[in-house]
Amino acid sequence: MAQVKIYCFTVVGSGSFPLDMLRYDACHPVSSTDAEKIGMQSNEGERFFKRRSIELAGIRKPTEARWKSFLWTVDKSTSVKVPQS
Repeated sequence: MAQVKIYCFTVVGSGSFPLDMLRYDACHPVSSTDAEKIGMQSNEGERFFKRRSIELAGIRKPTEARWKSFLWTVDKSTSVKVPQS
């Protein structure tokens, strides 16, 4: 049985979330709470500018330099091997 490596990581930042990074790093939010944090709009005032942590998971190692170019940082990253059926 083949195994696939899943990368779990946390990004930290404020303001607009760089949505294209989900496609670029082939990742997605791990919970509905994380998805809500991504969806915060500028009309949410103070919450929009507050630093927030968002947990993501994907099939590629996060590209830390590219996240940094959007003023978001990869706070921590781990990987796990998952059996593929």
